[in-house]
Amino acid sequence: MAQSSTNATVVLYGAAELKKSLQQFTKSMRNRVLRPALNAAATPVVSRIKQLVPRKSGRGTLADRTTGALRKSIGKRVWSGKGRKAVSIFAYVGPLSDTKYHVRFKEPSAKSSGVRMPTKYAHLVEFGNARMQPKPFMRPGWMQTRAKASSIMTAKVRKGIERVAASVAQKKALGKGQKIIRARV
Repeated sequence: MAQSSTNATVVLYGAAELKKSLQQFTKSMRNRVLRPALNAAATPVVSRIKQLVPRKSGRGTLADRTTGALRKSIGKRVWSGKGRKAVSIFAYVGPLSDTKYHVRFKEPSAKSSGVRMPTKYAHLVEFGNARMQPKPFMRPGWMQTRAKASSIMTAKVRKGIERVAASVAQKKALGKGQKIIRARV
């Protein structure tokens, strides 16, 4: 069976204005705005996908039932791409590759214990195979939460730009060579 991948694209209205605003800032400032925004936007998507992961797989014996490893492995990773002029921020939502679960079943069977690596079988649950019907959880999770994720990201980017712009304005008002000293009282 040919493996297919699902890519999602978020359309951000006002992208030209956002790009113009972000070009005024350094790469580190852009990262301080965009990374937390994307991280916050991915959180409801992860929560919904975890809710939609099928609870039971197999034919019913304890050894065939799910161990919860797939649900536990769903997470997010946010990282920055390296480029000279542009900042690319990426988010991955799905089973994380560094998760392994050692399982032991109560009833004896041919496979009474072992290691579960959800990245090895998550696509089979999502898309199915010749012996198993698909039980999609990633695509429906994204479709149900994409509007919420987009609104969260928009709000976080707006707040971040305002915060960084205020910081830049404060530094410019002080002049060269002077530092901002922040003290908690």
